[in-house]
Amino acid sequence: GARPTSPSGGNSNFMGRLEIESGSVTIKIKGKAEVWIDGVGLGKIKKKKVSLEAGEHLFRFGIGSKSIEANCEVEAGQRYQLSINPKKPDANCIVMGR
Repeated sequence: GARPTSPSGGNSNFMGRLEIESGSVTIKIKGKAEVWIDGVGLGKIKKKKVSLEAGEHLFRFGIGSKSIEANCEVEAGQRYQLSINPKKPDANCIVMGR
């Protein structure tokens, strides 16, 4: 026969786990830029905090005719800051802590 399900039900645990398996990245841009994360456009922004699931994410920034790309390895529960300076063609993803 079928086993009875536990009274706690798997769903609440599943939701909690989803919540934990993400980290936040604060994007700071000197000026403004078109921003894409994993190919999804966020529009033209200067500063934005995004919550992303754990794993590697590709950030792309369009500033005038320039395009800057950065990979950010997001760990669950961690906070990161990604700073972009159009004068320097690099982007650093820095761990800010939990």
